[in-house]
Amino acid sequence: MLFNFTASAALHAKHKRAKEVLGHKVPAGLPENIFDQALEDLLDRRDPWRSMARKRARETRKNVGGTTR
Repeated sequence: MLFNFTASAALHAKHKRAKEVLGHKVPAGLPENIFDQALEDLLDRRDPWRSMARKRARETRKNVGGTTR
């Protein structure tokens, strides 16, 4: 799928910084991988569905841990 747009200099600078910050996770530095990881991080912090899933997973681990002791 082609994803093409024109961006401001400020967005270009943010992308460049993200590439530096994510160098350990995205060693090739491909733009699609940088944007993918940035969106994953954003959704992990802001998406209510993901938040509920994390809460359920924590409760499950807590309950499983409590019954095995």
